[in-house]
Amino acid sequence: MLMVFSWLVLIASGVLAARYLRDHFASSAPCGLKWWFHLHRTLNLLALPFILVSTLLIFIAKDWTWQGPSVNHSASANLSPGSVHSMVGTIAILVAVLQPLLALLRCQPDTGARPIFNWTHRSLGILGFVLAIIAILIAANSFVSIWADASWCLGVMIFYIVVAILSIALFEVLTHLKNKAPNKTTAMEMRNRTSHRYDDSGRVISSPPKIINSRPLYGVAALYLLFALFSLCVTALLIVMLSV
Repeated sequence: MLMVFSWLVLIASGVLAARYLRDHFASSAPCGLKWWFHLHRTLNLLALPFILVSTLLIFIAKDWTWQGPSVNHSASANLSPGSVHSMVGTIAILVAVLQPLLALLRCQPDTGARPIFNWTHRSLGILGFVLAIIAILIAANSFVSIWADASWCLGVMIFYIVVAILSIALFEVLTHLKNKAPNKTTAMEMRNRTSHRYDDSGRVISSPPKIINSRPLYGVAALYLLFALFSLCVTALLIVMLSV
């Protein structure tokens, strides 16, 4: 269940922090980085060893044999739920390993290649998370022997996906409403904007970005915490459902 915890709680929370918490604690930048970036990086880096340990335990449990598609297997065997789960899950794990390595190659914000990095990083992150969810769904639906009640497990995962989609929609609505609202700033806030400039990863830079509305939206922060707690509860429920 370390794998499930890593994807549903840690990585999901890290992705949402990068997307929706950029305006929170904007005047504070520990070590020259905004809080959202610390949260995003810490959660994803914390998830990585859990994912690797889980992968190691899986190989030990399977006597170090590859359970995915193989040229030595029949077409039906390669398309079996276990085989597809192994292949999809492996790609998700590779993406999780690749992402921090790719981050080391992040170029300066004023270079023409920066948008390419941004979209590559985002696209790979979304791809890895979607593949992980698919792998968990396959396990919930097809690995009947590991669950006390497989139907309930599948229902919990479907409920998680529905809540995640609705939460993202609500995040987008709240963010859109915030950006449409008039931006009232005080003299102190204007001075803070003058003295601290950040790029899109939260690092302090000298040239200021265009600010549309820098006021934090605390409803977004509350929704973020609620979704993180919900994800933690879903993971705990899946652990309880394991057959012992």
